[in-house]
Amino acid sequence: NAQTCYECKQDSVVDGSVGGSVLLPCIFTGPPPKQINVAWRDEDTKAVLNIKNGSPVFSDQNQKYQGRVFSFQEEFKNGNFSIQMKNLQISDSDTYVCTMIPGGDERRVQLRVSGEMKMISNPEVVADTPGHVTHRSLLGMGIVKVLTVLLLLSILLIDPVF
Repeated sequence: NAQTCYECKQDSVVDGSVGGSVLLPCIFTGPPPKQINVAWRDEDTKAVLNIKNGSPVFSDQNQKYQGRVFSFQEEFKNGNFSIQMKNLQISDSDTYVCTMIPGGDERRVQLRVSGEMKMISNPEVVADTPGHVTHRSLLGMGIVKVLTVLLLLSILLIDPVF
């Protein structure tokens, strides 16, 4: 039905990092139905978030997602049923399906979560080599990412391409 369909695109792919948060998009175009019901499910059909009569319902949310998945109720009137997933875990890597009820139109979003976030309670500064100082708790990025960024910056400063 051309009047009421999800954005006609290929499935979305969203990348996230452990401990971070992502927005899983679900936009419904056309006039919104009088009764807004949307079901977000993961690939195992676990309830990620249900939206009933225009309000998010957390009571039937799967335990895995409790306290980590939220919607933007003020956007429902615009056909936007996107959700935010916080405190990402590797196990959150999955395909999520947003289904409009009634109608059955659906939007699929593939979430890929990567990396490890290591939080250190007492941040320390480490000098690996003379003139090379890194900070172990730099927003949980991990020492390898920090070293990679520093290496790339030093290469650019020594041999500018531009």
